[in-house]
Amino acid sequence: MHKATSFDKQLLVNILTKAFFDNKSFNLIVRQDDNKKNRIQKIFDYYFDIHISTGFIYISDDNSACAMISCSDKRKESIKSIFADIKLLYYLGIRTALKGFKRERVVAEARTKSRYYYLLFLGVHPDKQGMGIGSNLMREILNNKNELDLPICLETSLIRNVEFYSKLGFYIYHEMQFGFPLYFMVRDFL
Repeated sequence: MHKATSFDKQLLVNILTKAFFDNKSFNLIVRQDDNKKNRIQKIFDYYFDIHISTGFIYISDDNSACAMISCSDKRKESIKSIFADIKLLYYLGIRTALKGFKRERVVAEARTKSRYYYLLFLGVHPDKQGMGIGSNLMREILNNKNELDLPICLETSLIRNVEFYSKLGFYIYHEMQFGFPLYFMVRDFL
């Protein structure tokens, strides 16, 4: 595993776009039309730009999986982040973006109130899924106690992901309904 740099942006955007293209929770905020792929890419561009300097972005050694992690108290509003938010509004459309922001507010209220790292995205290229690459990447991340010394939280809408993360020591601490279940999981710092 290695930490991403700005040179890895396109690789990361491609992996995540393919990995999340059919994700129910993710597609709740992405307009479903012929421009869907471009919108998803713009969303991951946005998250990369924000978190390359305020979080941790890791890529597997074979460049087929990546993880994006933020710290609950690191993101600060700045001219750059406000401009990025406005760009995201433009790409998603105001109605879709407001729907996404509203959903994010509801989800954020349910998250633990202590300091934590938040796993925004873990994605494996679809051609490489089921080969243990995502598990290996997550194990390396979880063993990186020099950088990640707080609990790690995440949300998932897929029961197979609940099983995946449970094997890595995560447990469900909350659940919400959005027409499908959204599971809130945490792994305490060991």
